[in-house]
Amino acid sequence: MTKFNDFLKEQLVDPEVKAAYDAVIKNSGDRTLFSTGSVRDIHEGKGRLDLLPCSAILELAKHCENGALKYGERNVDKGIPQHSFIDSGLRHLFKYLRGDKDENHLVAALWNIAWAVNQEVEKPEMQDIPSRMEEEKCNTENRTKRTVKDIVIRPLLRVCRALKASAKS
Repeated sequence: MTKFNDFLKEQLVDPEVKAAYDAVIKNSGDRTLFSTGSVRDIHEGKGRLDLLPCSAILELAKHCENGALKYGERNVDKGIPQHSFIDSGLRHLFKYLRGDKDENHLVAALWNIAWAVNQEVEKPEMQDIPSRMEEEKCNTENRTKRTVKDIVIRPLLRVCRALKASAKS
């Protein structure tokens, strides 16, 4: 850090230049100094996008493209109750495990889980899974009361019955 501070003093001697720089480029004040002598803002805590599984992300992007053609672009951004993503994601995982090949069930499960995660951050008001809701949200009268049985158990029972029926035939 001392090396960078010395470097910064040399480069940004003029306070007006430094203030202009800080106003244009977000500045945490912490830097990574590379062996080449170049510096960048710290990387920690920002996520390592270079470590994402490229093939999975590309397949997810294709699934998004197909969904946009079917439902319209950004349809999902309007908000879908959280239980719907979880229910659909689990159903696709079970179909994948059963060996169904009528669509790419693993990518469809990934899509549902990805949007469930995204919605936890972007649209927490869509959370309707009782065990995940804040206590005061669970008690509001204007929210449809859904139990774990409605959200998880019944869909799992439907999948199990379907698996039994397909095993008999």
